[in-house]
Amino acid sequence: MFIKPTEFERLSRHRWVVEQALSWLSFGKLRIRYERSADTYFALCSLACCVILSGFVSHSEYCRFYAHLHSAVDKQIAAVLDKLDEKGLTEDTFIFRFADHGEQGWSHQSIEKGVNSYQETINVPMIISNPKLFPEGRTTTSFSSLIDLVPTVAEITGAASPEDLKSKGICGKSLVPIISDPNASVRDNIMFYTEDFEYFFNKYLGMHNAFATIPAKIRSIRFEDWMYAVYFTNTGTKLQYEMYNLTDDPGQMTNLAWGSRKQANHAQMQKLHDMLTAELETYNALPKGFQWPGRGGVLGEAQRGRAYAV
Repeated sequence: MFIKPTEFERLSRHRWVVEQALSWLSFGKLRIRYERSADTYFALCSLACCVILSGFVSHSEYCRFYAHLHSAVDKQIAAVLDKLDEKGLTEDTFIFRFADHGEQGWSHQSIEKGVNSYQETINVPMIISNPKLFPEGRTTTSFSSLIDLVPTVAEITGAASPEDLKSKGICGKSLVPIISDPNASVRDNIMFYTEDFEYFFNKYLGMHNAFATIPAKIRSIRFEDWMYAVYFTNTGTKLQYEMYNLTDDPGQMTNLAWGSRKQANHAQMQKLHDMLTAELETYNALPKGFQWPGRGGVLGEAQRGRAYAV
């Protein structure tokens, strides 16, 4: 059975995923396949954003709707967990629950994930459960990244060694040390990277080559007490920066890389810029369209002429 995009619009995306899981658990195979274009997903997102931003939905109504979505998804997750119980598989199953991005929820006057590196956008839940290993819940404040999931599963299952993963270009660190000891740590920072939304701007807002003039591509690094981000255009003609002292400013409201504050905090900017650059080199994630600046806070050519200088 194939589900066309028009039919997909009538079938909840999360319900489809759950049906696949239940089908696999019940019959050992997937009973449904579907053809899905990205247009369907972006059209639905675009419609939702237009309704919200046009003023038809208030801030509180939006937040209540988002809370309702959590309840709806919880029911679908429960259906999969109930099926695992029914099949007697729960005790032999590691369950990972996570998300691909956070939710602004009107913080910084934004909704959904936005084009930013704020805590509300990049912080996602990470829940690992197994009743035999974790009969009682426990938490950790240690950093983890979504790129750590594959190395973690590989170590738990013995599917591949760290060397095997590295040879295939799979980065990340196994979270097994943290699973064993919540006080352990496998990384002291998180590198955040995004270059999406250009398709959305082009297809649904009619803004062709938006990233040629809008510095909306991001490379950022987050430590426990600092966050530093670089926003840039495709060819580096414009660069903008954010830096927050998360100890003094956990809500990320005072950008220390802006205006007169930038000069006073330039030493810290350079320190974080060097750390971000090192991470980008490690993961081969430097932008391809221009020479990444060696100094934090430099502006693009269109802003400062040909010279990169503070």
